[in-house]
Amino acid sequence: MKMKLIFISLLLIVICQAGSAQIDLNYYYRITNNQLGKDYSLDALSPTIKDLCMGKTNEGSGQYWKFIDLGNATYGLVNLFLGEERTLDTYTGTTYDICMSLSNASAGQYWTVAAQADGTYRLTNRMFGSGRSLDIFENQAHEPYMGVTGNSPGQLWVLTKIKSIQ
Repeated sequence: MKMKLIFISLLLIVICQAGSAQIDLNYYYRITNNQLGKDYSLDALSPTIKDLCMGKTNEGSGQYWKFIDLGNATYGLVNLFLGEERTLDTYTGTTYDICMSLSNASAGQYWTVAAQADGTYRLTNRMFGSGRSLDIFENQAHEPYMGVTGNSPGQLWVLTKIKSIQ
């Protein structure tokens, strides 16, 4: 009976840890997804608020993403190009567009990073909750947006450490 309780306790620990991401706050990450693979990365092309895309993977600073711990298992996402003054965000209202807004305490800037069974991650935010996930349109430009949460490969993200933050 005691061994059975130990086994069940260990199983519960493993299940609970599977859903939480292990983000190393001391590194920049490259963010790619299962739909486009490692050849395209989430990128900020210019300081313009809405200028986000899935750019050809390169060493540009717009593809170096830093996670900032906001507490309660949420993160802000900033990149090396725009600095900590701008954070990955979603527009308020009925649109589901992604943008780089001035860093503040808005609900769209609080991101949850949920580990998936295949080693990828699902990114949702406080504004839309688990009902919408970071996704990309299936058009030629592949712009990021908040899609209805589902099994789309565009919603399964790979986080790759690329450089230590100094």
